[in-house]
Amino acid sequence: MRRIIILLIGMWFSIATNAAVVVGNTQGQIVIDEVFDYQCPHCQQMFPIVQSLKSANAALKIRLFPVAIINSFSLTEASAALTATQYPTGFDALNTVFLTTPLHSNEEFNFTLTNLGFYTTNFTNQMHSKWVEAQIIEGLQLLKKYHCNSVPLFLVYRSNHPEKAIVLRGSQSQVELQGAINHV
Repeated sequence: MRRIIILLIGMWFSIATNAAVVVGNTQGQIVIDEVFDYQCPHCQQMFPIVQSLKSANAALKIRLFPVAIINSFSLTEASAALTATQYPTGFDALNTVFLTTPLHSNEEFNFTLTNLGFYTTNFTNQMHSKWVEAQIIEGLQLLKKYHCNSVPLFLVYRSNHPEKAIVLRGSQSQVELQGAINHV
C-alpha cells in the first residue's frame, strides 16, 4: 500500500529536489546517476562495477537513487539506506550490506540494523519521514522521465550538461560504463 501511495505522490510531485546520495568526487565534472533497487539482482551485480569506476575516475561524481519497484521489502531497504545518510558512514555501511548480502526477511533486516547500531526508535521513525519519501520519489521520476520500467538505470553526463546525458538501461559492463564516461 505504501508503494502505491509513493507512486501516486511521485506522479504529482513535479519539483525536482535534487535528491541523491553522492559518492565519489562531490565536485566531479562527470556525473553518473544510478537508479537502483536493493532487491534487484542486476543492481547487486552492478555494485562492484560502480565501486571500481569510482576508484578509477578521480573526477567522477556518482549520484545514487535507491527506489522501491521490486517488492515491499525494497521500500524498507531504500528507506533505511536513505535514513542512514544522516549518520557518519551510515549509508556506505547499509548500501554495501544491502547490495552484497541480499536480505529477504524482516529478521535479517532487523539483525543488520542492530549490528550496525541503527535499530532504534528514532531511526525507524526517520525511515517514514517526508524527506525519505521525497528521495525515493526523485528516483521514480527519473525512471518515468527516461521511460524505464526496470532498474538499474544509468545516466552519464558532464555536470554542466545533464540534458545531454547518455542513457543506459539495465546491467552494463564496466567497459560500457567507462566508455560512456570517456565519451562525455
